[in-house]
Amino acid sequence: MKQLIDNFRQDWATLLMVTLLLLIPAAALAVPNWADGLQVLSLIVLAAVLMSYLLAISRFSDTMILIMSIVYGTLAVWSVMALILPDAFTFRERMLEIAFRAAGWIERALGGGISRDNLMFVLLMAGCFWFLSFNAVVNVFRSQRLWMAVVPPGLALLINTYYYIGKTRMDFFLIAYLFLTLILVVRTNIQLREQLWTSMRVGYTPGIHFDLLRGGLIIIVLLLFLAWSLPAASASNRLASAWDRSINPWTRFQDTFSRLFNGLQGQGSASADYYGGATLSMGGPTNLGNQTVMYVYAPPGHHYYWRSKLFDRYENGRWTASSEDRVESDFGVIIPETQGFYALRTNVQQRFQIVIPATRLVYAAPQPTTFSSLPVVYDVIYNTPGQGQGTATAVRAANLLMSGRKYEATSSISIADETSLRAANTDYPAWVSERYLQLPDTITSRTRDLAIAVTAQFDNPYDKARAVEAYLRDHITYNRQVSAPPSNVEPVDYVLFDRTEGYCNYYASAMTIMLRAVGIPARVAAGFAQGEFDDSLNAFRVLEADAHTWVEAFFPGFGWVEFEPTSAIQVITRPEAYPDAFLEEQPAPGELPIGAGGITPQAEPPFPEEDLIDQAEQAVDLSAARPIPTTLAVLGGVFALALLLGLVVFVLWFRFEQWGLMQLSEVSRSYARLNTYAQLLDISASETATPYEHAAQLVKALPEGRSPISAIVNLYVIEQYGPPPSMPVQSARRNAEAREAWMTARRIILKRVLERINIFSPQTY
Repeated sequence: MKQLIDNFRQDWATLLMVTLLLLIPAAALAVPNWADGLQVLSLIVLAAVLMSYLLAISRFSDTMILIMSIVYGTLAVWSVMALILPDAFTFRERMLEIAFRAAGWIERALGGGISRDNLMFVLLMAGCFWFLSFNAVVNVFRSQRLWMAVVPPGLALLINTYYYIGKTRMDFFLIAYLFLTLILVVRTNIQLREQLWTSMRVGYTPGIHFDLLRGGLIIIVLLLFLAWSLPAASASNRLASAWDRSINPWTRFQDTFSRLFNGLQGQGSASADYYGGATLSMGGPTNLGNQTVMYVYAPPGHHYYWRSKLFDRYENGRWTASSEDRVESDFGVIIPETQGFYALRTNVQQRFQIVIPATRLVYAAPQPTTFSSLPVVYDVIYNTPGQGQGTATAVRAANLLMSGRKYEATSSISIADETSLRAANTDYPAWVSERYLQLPDTITSRTRDLAIAVTAQFDNPYDKARAVEAYLRDHITYNRQVSAPPSNVEPVDYVLFDRTEGYCNYYASAMTIMLRAVGIPARVAAGFAQGEFDDSLNAFRVLEADAHTWVEAFFPGFGWVEFEPTSAIQVITRPEAYPDAFLEEQPAPGELPIGAGGITPQAEPPFPEEDLIDQAEQAVDLSAARPIPTTLAVLGGVFALALLLGLVVFVLWFRFEQWGLMQLSEVSRSYARLNTYAQLLDISASETATPYEHAAQLVKALPEGRSPISAIVNLYVIEQYGPPPSMPVQSARRNAEAREAWMTARRIILKRVLERINIFSPQTY
């Protein structure tokens, strides 16, 4: 008990700072109100810090304290979570309720289902913060690895800050966290110095502790002030765009997270992508609410979709977009698909007004051509490499679009009649047939046979597409709560033959695969159905429940044409045929570039200037982030690369200079480093070799290093085998001599290593 009290007297200040350091991300996570009950995280942190400190200063092994922490953490988290359940249950019933709900959540997670149980999110966060607290305390008080303690909670704080868009200034949490981290660094360094001075019998005044701490505080304040003055990382939209790429593994995690914690709301949080993520899956149940996402002003008379993403590659129930590049467009102009002109299309202008708190995806009717001077970045598949034509698979705003923000888009939509589409040929361009007829080997023969049977009586792609569309609308039952297909089946085959029900992802996937099976190029499009037209607003009100996927098929000369296989959505009706006089007025395909002509849009009502969003629906109006100039972006990239290289160099330096040597004197440390660096020259000492024999081996390989090597070895032998120094100054002098000799020896060794790999070696010709 006395030892515990003595340890606590020495560690209480550091323990207090570590506790505050952990409470900051716990409090920051509760601010957005992602789910009810997150306030218990602070209680979890306090309990975890206390228990972890007792384990850290105990004599148990590292493995034992880890096992004990897992056991104690499970019981503590389970018990605390039971406290937030309704009082109508007994404590035992609450514990069982958590166990049952956790088991159900795990079952849905493994089965590809969607969960809206927010209690599981709170449970997971409680477990994470128990582990973060244990990791921090053990690394500070047992392993003395400070950065391993402070980096994980810092990452949690950064992730929470990145995804929160709201009134609270989250940067205050970051500043407080950085301030405490730097204070902890200074204090820990001071304690290590004092221990070193004590072990070396170097005298120092007690007041030096306060002087060092005061100097550290001044430097910390100056650094934080400098960081505050520089542009925020969130202002770099290029960094955000790079992070948003579909090849980023984080996107797969985001998709899984959205599936498992679909009920999270969070005041001011950035919106979900609504089927516009990196992948589109034939997953489990989906739950979409009636929250208004946006208002859209567009001329009535058309069947609209508000598209955000295109998917072209299918594999085992999952669609991906095989984008090749990400292009920036400061004026919102989208790359054209071909040089020619598609017939029977009309340019339609739309105005969008965002209602959800924030979004980076921008929506437009298919096929978008411009976004009215809105700076955008878009993913592209090049159709004719080197000629500047391609397909934009997803368009994102360069600056985050906040609630209330408006933008305009122009799209070239198809108004082709059925007779014209029936007459379209099948001379598909190479870029169409190579990409949009892709079928994996896993597609079953009965799926192919069904597609052939459904379309057998028709002799043109349009009627075949209509036949497949009608078949799916008649034979598949619409059900948003359908369970995910089993892992041992092909999902399209499963929905066509085994469990004939699903929602839009299932319908669109099945139709696209069936069309490709009979040689019709097709792809899946995602975004929103048009929503309900509000006469009082003269606009479409688009709800979260309108999130939707549909099919686009390609017709030479007419481009991409939409089809609606989902039975819950009204089918697209097209005129049977236009009068000959009308068709004669239209330019033939290939006469004009896309978007430069075609049918004149009908008269459009003027876009209203007033806001239609109620104050209750609006999120906080944060100012748009300033884009980073190109030069600064390049410098930022260079800095990031330099930082990465610096990290690699630091790891290597730590491996050879500090690993396992922190508690040694400078003399012993220099001798140990000499042996470590000798490995770079393939010199290793025998277990029976004396220090002098090893020195002779080193000098033989490095004659120019005789003086510093001999000095280090002599000092080491004196320290290990001679009498202890009579005065502390003698020990300090020996350490200084060893340090100076080592710096010389290190320079000689590294020069020889570089010569061995042909750097700095004389060139011969």
